[in-house]
Amino acid sequence: MPKISQIDLLPKKTVGTACVIENDKGEILLIKPTMLDGWLVPGGPLRDFESPKNGCMRKVKEETGIDILPPRLIGVSHSLRRSDEGTRYESLHLIFHAGKLTGEQLEQLKLDEKSFEKWEWCAKKEAETSLSYPLNERIKRSLETDANNPVAYIEMVQE
Repeated sequence: MPKISQIDLLPKKTVGTACVIENDKGEILLIKPTMLDGWLVPGGPLRDFESPKNGCMRKVKEETGIDILPPRLIGVSHSLRRSDEGTRYESLHLIFHAGKLTGEQLEQLKLDEKSFEKWEWCAKKEAETSLSYPLNERIKRSLETDANNPVAYIEMVQE
């Protein structure tokens, strides 16, 4: 019987969020999951009937203990990929930026220990190599936005 990967258990189309959170040095908060290789930023799948912004805020709270203000949308990523077992799936990710944490918010930082083993602050350039693919590309391109192009649109297709 073939091994079932975590990705094969997801619905064929998912909608999720990722949230960039910075400290006063401009470093990004990364979290290390217990069951996956690589690093992530807070975020994950939305619940039924949940708005992306509310889902983002919920996931940040669940994963880090931090209450954030409503974040700003900085990227939208559409992906068509295949799992290692060949199952094709589709996802839409909304990338948000929560800004810089206050001292009070930093004091709230406490990981969900069942799901995450540690956290660290990482320079933006280093995050590109520390974050898991394709999250690293989504975050990199979303952080390249500016006043003329306030939201990145990213398409990632794997045949």
